[in-house]
Amino acid sequence: MQILTGLAKVYDLSGQSAIALTIYSQALELNPSNIEILNKRAQCYETLGQEENFFKDIEKAIEIDPDNAQNYILRAEHYMAKNNFQKSLEDVNKIIDLKPDNASARYFRGVLNYNLQNYQDCFTDMQKSLELKTNENGVYRYLGICSYKSNNLSESINFLKKAIEFGFDDGDIYYYKAYAEFKSGDFDTSLQDTNKAIEKDSKKYEYYLLRAKIYNEKNIFDKAEKDYDKTLKLDASFNNFIERGGFFAKYEKYKDSIKDYTAAIALNNQNAKIYKQRGYMYQKLKKDKEAEADFEQALKLNPSADVPLEKKIIVQQEEQQTKDQQPSQQETPLNSENIKGQDNSNPTVQTNTEPIKNESQETTVQTEKPKSPEQQTQPIKKQEQNIETATSTPIAAPSENVQPQQEAEAPKAPQATILTPTEENNKEKPKKAGFFSRLFKKSKKEDSADNDKHSTNVTSAQPSEPNNSVPSLHPSDVETEYNRANINYKNKKYDAALDDLSKIFSKDPNYVKGYLLRANIYSDSGDNNKALEDLNKTIELSPSSFLAYFKRAEIYSLQNNDDAAFADFGKTIELNQKFGAGYAGIAKIYAKRKDKEKAIENYNLAKKYDLKYSKIADAEIKSLSTSSS
Repeated sequence: MQILTGLAKVYDLSGQSAIALTIYSQALELNPSNIEILNKRAQCYETLGQEENFFKDIEKAIEIDPDNAQNYILRAEHYMAKNNFQKSLEDVNKIIDLKPDNASARYFRGVLNYNLQNYQDCFTDMQKSLELKTNENGVYRYLGICSYKSNNLSESINFLKKAIEFGFDDGDIYYYKAYAEFKSGDFDTSLQDTNKAIEKDSKKYEYYLLRAKIYNEKNIFDKAEKDYDKTLKLDASFNNFIERGGFFAKYEKYKDSIKDYTAAIALNNQNAKIYKQRGYMYQKLKKDKEAEADFEQALKLNPSADVPLEKKIIVQQEEQQTKDQQPSQQETPLNSENIKGQDNSNPTVQTNTEPIKNESQETTVQTEKPKSPEQQTQPIKKQEQNIETATSTPIAAPSENVQPQQEAEAPKAPQATILTPTEENNKEKPKKAGFFSRLFKKSKKEDSADNDKHSTNVTSAQPSEPNNSVPSLHPSDVETEYNRANINYKNKKYDAALDDLSKIFSKDPNYVKGYLLRANIYSDSGDNNKALEDLNKTIELSPSSFLAYFKRAEIYSLQNNDDAAFADFGKTIELNQKFGAGYAGIAKIYAKRKDKEKAIENYNLAKKYDLKYSKIADAEIKSLSTSSS
């Protein structure tokens, strides 16, 4: 049996899992209760995508020896690789029950709690892991971010400094540190760290938004405006239009402010306060008719909205007159909704918007001091909103009792909805959990999140001739359609997303981001041929789109077209030399080609540039080194 087991390991380590599986099965016929062989065969099943058989072997191993932590580790890693963090956590809790002083298990559970947004639990586990002398340098990164989430700013800054000392100098580290400094009023240091974050990753709108806020605090208008523009170029979202609209209002650029509030309304027409703020802008320009219309709409959406008193009285009188004139007639549903405004009970939201749940979540533009991310308006994504909530003490949403501005006074700039890095995201959104798994696996969920994160940096080419059949619209119209398509895609409403993209291409047939998003939709739907067509189009229009090359390489790899995949992974790295996933992809191909030295070299680069590949790379390097010896 030992000979069979040893032979199976050789095939397993060389990547020939199917042959290893057969030999492990033969060994189990001789000894059906051998835990080690059951676990090894389970790993082969996992590699070959046979989940049902994987679970059967793990469950049999647990039945034979329920106190063997290794059984739970394999299943926990499997769940984590699939982003099923809750199930993984259940198994890790069992591991810690068996081995309470295991530093790696504590660290593992801390990462799971982080992905589940249990930041206080994550902090506790990371502290315990540190006490137990963990070998994971990433512990300081998590301690720093969790401290930030709990608004322990000085503690957060110190932990993040320590993380940087250990080599974790990605953009998000500097961003969290910069925002903690910003909240502490240290604008100069915050600016330095924000510049470092942008230097590390120039594609994240959050970094430019923070820098715009810093320049705004320092009253450097030109630089602030430039960064607000960059923010919207990367992410033309509801909150970001409100941000720039309030910025323009502060500097009395009322026409520009109106344009941005109008764009925000196009994304969400159920927010009373946005109409109110645009109404104030119209008042400044002496456009009383437009101002009154906006104040009236604000009252319809929220009868208690803080609008000029005379307008509220007029609307209330009109409502009463309507009732007095028709005392015996039943109101039609149209009159009831249009006059009374039933938004608090059942708001009607356009399909292309993310509704604000209630008035307490609407954006306020009254306060002067910058609020923390936890106190800002609700982001477009519900998941992002959850990430911004501190675990220790829930922070209330902006109060509806904020006093209205006086008509003679210019509205002040709205406070930024500065979203911290998506924790999956890279929201870190949540960060890809599979970096504890033995295998290099990337879930479809992460693919979509990564594509969202990077695809916004591609500049769409404008058509050479205007489409006269399409009305002249605000420049954000195509972005609005794209945002709606993106939301539908994330909700797996693929047909609706494809319809949205068709509208975009009718207006702009060379809209690069649209092709990249459609490629993801086709890929997730299993139509890799169509996905390749759109990726080829993306590369044709934007040869510097490293993400398009990476996505195409992944598809080629799935099709076992290793030469084409190798070329595209290489192009990915050429365009973005710090893209860890590119090195991990090319390392796998080198491993398949039995070039162990180059495989190990690229796995080392993958973990150098991206924390989430550290465990994967270490496991693969260990396997390669063992097989070479």
